Amino acid sequence: MSRPLAVSMARFKSLLVTVPSAWAAGERFHNAKWIAMVTAAPDADKRGRFDRLILYGTDTLDPRSDVFGACFRRAAATSDKNGKPISGFR
Repeated sequence: MSRPLAVSMARFKSLLVTVPSAWAAGERFHNAKWIAMVTAAPDADKRGRFDRLILYGTDTLDPRSDVFGACFRRAAATSDKNGKPISGFR
C-alpha cells in the first residue's frame, strides 16, 4: 500500500470509530462539524476539494488506475451535469 493511501485509510478508519462513538454520546453532526472532521488531515485545499466533490459535484475522484487491484482498471469517460460535460472515469 502506498504511503498516501495508507494515510487516507488510517484517517478514514479513525472517522469510522469517531462518528459512531460521538453519536452514541449524543453529539449532533452538522455540516460545519463534518467538514472540520473530514478536512482535518494536513493537505492543501481539503475544504475546497470537499465542497467541489460533495456539495457542488464539480470535481471528480481520481484514484490511481491500480488502486482497486488488477481486475479493475479505470477508463476515461465524460458525463453530463446540467448540460455541462464533466470529465471522469467509469
